[in-house]
Amino acid sequence: MHYLLRLLPVGQSQVMSAQDAKPPAVGGWPMKPSIDGHSRRGAGALRERWRGGLPVALMTGVLSCVGLAVAADGPAAPEAIQVAGPGNAVSQNKALDYPTEAKRIPLEMGQVFSGLTWQQARAGVPEIRLLKKTTAPVEYVGPMKHLLDTNEWQESPSRIIYHDGKYHTWLMNIWDRAGGKNPQPPDYGSQFRNFYLTSEDGYKWSVEGLVPHGEKGSFDERWREGPQVVKYDNKFWMFYAGNAATDPTQKQYPKRTGGGTHVGLLVADSPAGPWKRAVEEPLFGRSDDPKDWDFDQANNPYPVYFKGKWFVYYKSRNRTVSGSFDTLQGVAVADKITGPYVKYENNPVCDGHGSFVWAFRGGIAMQPFGNGGHLIHWSPDGLHWHTVDDPRSRGVVAPILSALYLPHDPLSGEPVTDKEPHTFWGLETDPVKQGGVNRYNMVHSAVEFNEVNKSAGDPAKQDLQFMDVGN
Repeated sequence: MHYLLRLLPVGQSQVMSAQDAKPPAVGGWPMKPSIDGHSRRGAGALRERWRGGLPVALMTGVLSCVGLAVAADGPAAPEAIQVAGPGNAVSQNKALDYPTEAKRIPLEMGQVFSGLTWQQARAGVPEIRLLKKTTAPVEYVGPMKHLLDTNEWQESPSRIIYHDGKYHTWLMNIWDRAGGKNPQPPDYGSQFRNFYLTSEDGYKWSVEGLVPHGEKGSFDERWREGPQVVKYDNKFWMFYAGNAATDPTQKQYPKRTGGGTHVGLLVADSPAGPWKRAVEEPLFGRSDDPKDWDFDQANNPYPVYFKGKWFVYYKSRNRTVSGSFDTLQGVAVADKITGPYVKYENNPVCDGHGSFVWAFRGGIAMQPFGNGGHLIHWSPDGLHWHTVDDPRSRGVVAPILSALYLPHDPLSGEPVTDKEPHTFWGLETDPVKQGGVNRYNMVHSAVEFNEVNKSAGDPAKQDLQFMDVGN
């Protein structure tokens, strides 16, 4: 089988023309290079999806092909990510190859938006089951602990970095949310803050400093939202969503709300900073087309380096068309950490308000939060996804707006092991209600997954139900 995956440069239409590819007919029906129907978990489930501005009901079934062109049967082609433009060389850095002993098993669960290709489904997915989660309080100490208001929201910690014998993270402290108010100008920038913290044990965190906002007139002048830091090439890189002082389109599109509009990138030689712009312009931003799915925002970016590519996942929505506050997840891909980034043409890839995403068991795993989340997804290539676990069906709640420490992952600092573990610890946003108002606290979280299944399943015995798309 031959499969066609394409990514388009930011700003271009997400619709592939008939001239872009002309796959042969299969069974008397011509196969489109991009298939609008995307399966979703559960028979009969439907989901509105944006395709060229028009909502298209997602078809059901165990499997759906996305960005797929089918040729005559033949040897399986290797999995590959194709990005428009030159320079597609795969990294030779073996430390970032994430070796795993996990073998793939036949599919057992349903599928989310951007379904596995037929070839990927035949190969199966690794067994990933969240068996246990425990939480414990954290304590804030240090020279600036008085600035972090524990009566207000503490949320969305960054990936935890191990460097110079300490753990490092960054988190948001959102003032006035616990009181039920959403800060508006001119106080917005002073009431939304990002703190930098360090710890020696993961429970007691020293508040060391603040991440500064952008300069006046910049796309991130008001706030740098949802910072996510990775260590790469002996430097520290901070991805975030920029909030400008004003939005000139708000009057024309009053429902175009939701925070960060463009993803930015800072770089520093130390976790403590100082931080400077890695590139002057945003890496990518929300769409300017009022019909696109990501018209409202490009927020909560989460970077993963996998198979020589940078994948930056982000959330968005389009309330102007859908009227819904639910957010979806998309991805932009680049060869270099500084870009240029291109958005995947079959975005969105799944739903979710915010996610923790990491390289795991030979692919990329995602724990999305919100919109009926708490599921665990897995992808062999970062683009096509499958729901591999529903922990709540066993009474286990997946971490919410969380960040894990990955001791084997170079993006998390100096690796302390060369083995991919099945237990992790990290920080999690713990939702509580106080006086009828939602509030989020930070807690220490420890999770245990099943140990790797080293025996492969038999793909020939899989019941793929390939054409069972429902109505």
